[in-house]
Amino acid sequence: MGVDRVLGKGCTDTQVSFENPFVSGYENPNAPSDKSCHVFDVNGGGMNWVTPPAGALNQANFDASNSSIKSPFGNNLFTTICVANTGTGGYGTNGATNPCYYIDSATSSDLTMILPWVSKDICLQINGLVGFKNIDATTPPKHGSYKLYFTFFSGSYSGNYGSIGGLPIDTTWGNPDNNGMVQGCMSATTQWQDGTVPGGGYFYFRVLIAR
Repeated sequence: MGVDRVLGKGCTDTQVSFENPFVSGYENPNAPSDKSCHVFDVNGGGMNWVTPPAGALNQANFDASNSSIKSPFGNNLFTTICVANTGTGGYGTNGATNPCYYIDSATSSDLTMILPWVSKDICLQINGLVGFKNIDATTPPKHGSYKLYFTFFSGSYSGNYGSIGGLPIDTTWGNPDNNGMVQGCMSATTQWQDGTVPGGGYFYFRVLIAR
C-alpha cells in the first residue's frame, strides 16, 4: 500500500525509499529531499514501521543455520530479487529462457519484501490465507538458489544475484500452481553448496513492484 502511494505521487521505482528510524541501510540517494517517495514518512507513503511479532519467528532455525552469510532476523527486509514468472522473470532451465536462473538484474529483479525465519506453522497458515500451494498439508514449497535476500534496497537493482522459485516447481520442490504468484511462504532448508544460502528456516515473500 505504501509503495503504491508513492508510485501514485509520480515516484519511479528507483526513487522509492524504505528509510526508517529503526533499521539502517535503506537510505536512497535517488529519493527526493521532500521525502515524497519515502514509504515510511508522512510526506510519502504514510506507513509506520511494524516489527513482526517474535512468536511468528523461529530463533532456533536462525541460530542453527550453517550458512556463512545469515539473512537478517527479526524484521521485514526490502530487497530486489527475481520472482519466477512475475514481471519479466521467466521460468525455465537456462539463462536464455529463464532470467530468474541467470539474473539480468537490470531488468528481471523485482522489488520484494521478505520476512525470513518465520516458523513453519506460520508459513503454512500464510500459504492457506494467500492461496500459495504447499507440497502437501505439512510441507511448504522448497527453495534453492544463490545469495538470497541480503541486500537492503537503496535505489539500485544490481548486485543481488538470486531468485525465488527459479528452480523446477514440481512434486519435489513445490506446486506448479504457484508459478506467477506474487506472495507466499517457502522453505529455505536447501543449502547451496557455496554456503551463501541460509540453510534452515522458512521465509515469506511479497512482490511490491514486478519488473
